[in-house]
Amino acid sequence: MDKFVIKTKRPRSPGSVNKNSGAKSGAKTDSGSNASVPNPIPNAPVEERASTEFNSEELISDPGLRIPIAEYNVNIRDQVRRAYIAKGPFQITDYNFPKKQLNKEMRSFQANWFKEFDWLEYSVAKDEAYCLWCYLFKPDREENTGKNAFTTAGFNNWKKALVVFRAHVGSVGSSHNEATRHCQAFKNQRQSISHIFSAQGYEIEVDYRKRLTAVLNVIRLQT
Repeated sequence: MDKFVIKTKRPRSPGSVNKNSGAKSGAKTDSGSNASVPNPIPNAPVEERASTEFNSEELISDPGLRIPIAEYNVNIRDQVRRAYIAKGPFQITDYNFPKKQLNKEMRSFQANWFKEFDWLEYSVAKDEAYCLWCYLFKPDREENTGKNAFTTAGFNNWKKALVVFRAHVGSVGSSHNEATRHCQAFKNQRQSISHIFSAQGYEIEVDYRKRLTAVLNVIRLQT
């Protein structure tokens, strides 16, 4: 991924850690890659988050530790979205999810929920569930009214998980489905642009061959 030049320096706090960490050592995501448990890190200042420098290798995998998408500089926001879409939701498939007591019962996050909800993510750092599509494309008006569940605020009432997950998806006009449509349109837009450049390249090549053939025919007639 291309980097963009920035003149401001990013402060490095003593407690900073590798941002790509997302799970305990030995735990695996759906892609099978190993990850390590991220230590709590202080919130970065807004000035730092507004940086116009972007490096996909610095993306924070754990959804509980991510910078809100609105705090990225508008000039690189689509770059961030594209990188997260390419990585896919952070889904751990081989991990000992911690149990906690809910109404006298011990409950924990279940990895098989990922099969039903492709948008679902799990934060090792916070033991909470999040939604990648809403993180990337949820309408700003929803965040401004405090409806930030599954984006900046996670969910961890595992006893009611399936009910709440389905309610989060909601009807056709829900904010989640709106975010999902925006996500799909964003991906289709990128594919359309690639297709346009590919088609234009082919047309240029065909035109070049036609012109070259015409020139060669003229040369033959003159010799």
